[in-house]
Amino acid sequence: MKKVLVVGYKGNMGSRYTAILDFLGIEWSGLEPFERKGNEQDIEGIILATPTITHPDILRSFENDYDLPILCEKPISRCGIFGKPSTLGLADFLSKTNLNIRMVNQYKYMPRADEAGAEGKTYYNYFKTGRDGLAWDCINIIGMAKGDVELKNDSPIWDCWINGKSLNIRGMDHAYIDMIDDWVKNPTNNHDYILESHEKVIKWIQQYK
Repeated sequence: MKKVLVVGYKGNMGSRYTAILDFLGIEWSGLEPFERKGNEQDIEGIILATPTITHPDILRSFENDYDLPILCEKPISRCGIFGKPSTLGLADFLSKTNLNIRMVNQYKYMPRADEAGAEGKTYYNYFKTGRDGLAWDCINIIGMAKGDVELKNDSPIWDCWINGKSLNIRGMDHAYIDMIDDWVKNPTNNHDYILESHEKVIKWIQQYK
């Protein structure tokens, strides 16, 4: 890709993505959620960095306006946002859409996180939780876990293990860069993982709420 449209470019995550695109030497243009479309000629991909609650409507609008790969912030939606209970609405949407959607998963690019054969505890503890809530914020930790998951939000020090592998927060920035670099070079979707990870979050919430 030579040019990317970043929707939500003024927000926290949008600012991260535009900085990464600049770092990688990739041209970009920006829109805010539901802003009237402007000069978007020659774009080859879209990064959706808006709040989760806006994703369904924006993704549906993309079906009519764009035929481009999309990197969407996580989660794609929370339970029920696509109009049906559990993940039924999301599953229906993914099965019928012509959109090529990849959900953000920077953890996959962190050293050791996705080692073949890794198994053991999956654990997360950090005091800072976003507006989607702890479980949805940790959708990729839950999604990558092969066994039980323990999530907490009372530690001032970021502590994360995935399948027995301890992760280092200092690798996070590089993981985001590697994720974007991989996506612009190989913009495939991860629809199966999207649905699986959302289902696992809902089961975790039902078990531990």
